[in-house]
Amino acid sequence: MTTLADFTATTITDTEKDLADYAGSPVLVVNTASKCGFTPQYAGLQDLYARFHEKGLMVLGFPCDQFMHQEPGTESEIAEFCSVNFGVEFPMFAKIEVNGDGAHPLYQWLTGSHGDIPAGDIGWNFTKFLIGRDGTVLGRYASDVEPQISPTTSRRPWPRRPDQGRPHTARHEPARHDVARRPRTTCARGRRSGGGALHRTTRRRRPP
Repeated sequence: MTTLADFTATTITDTEKDLADYAGSPVLVVNTASKCGFTPQYAGLQDLYARFHEKGLMVLGFPCDQFMHQEPGTESEIAEFCSVNFGVEFPMFAKIEVNGDGAHPLYQWLTGSHGDIPAGDIGWNFTKFLIGRDGTVLGRYASDVEPQISPTTSRRPWPRRPDQGRPHTARHEPARHDVARRPRTTCARGRRSGGGALHRTTRRRRPP
């Protein structure tokens, strides 16, 4: 059975890293970008790493420029950006492709089927894969799932969706996420007029 330990990758400082070095640790693998709407998630990833690294958690960042050219920098520029803007200390790797014929072998494996997690291409930057201590894929999380502590227990340091706490699979991963969400609007209570407009209801004072 293939596991994380079967792969190597080039670090952002251009050295070859055997991913078997992370065997026995839970690992969060993320494809990143510096000019994406989800780039602020670097802060949450670093927070997870800082809080749980001593307990074994590893976070691995893999820059990718396949989505609307949102990671155009060189490895040295990416490393400086992450350090200066988010204080990133977790391991970062050289830019790779995550989809298509040129996809890194690691991502060819990650995007395959894993138990009840169906196979599927990466939909956007900051897709997350949770790897168990045995090196197998336990969960796949879409870009809009924030890296945070589970609201049900602080002992589960991986991304959880606040409404249901379940990992996204490839089927539910939107093809494009980098779209500003329309802000919610609020209305005063009232009644609708015949034309459909919302009017505030007021009481008329009786004449003295």
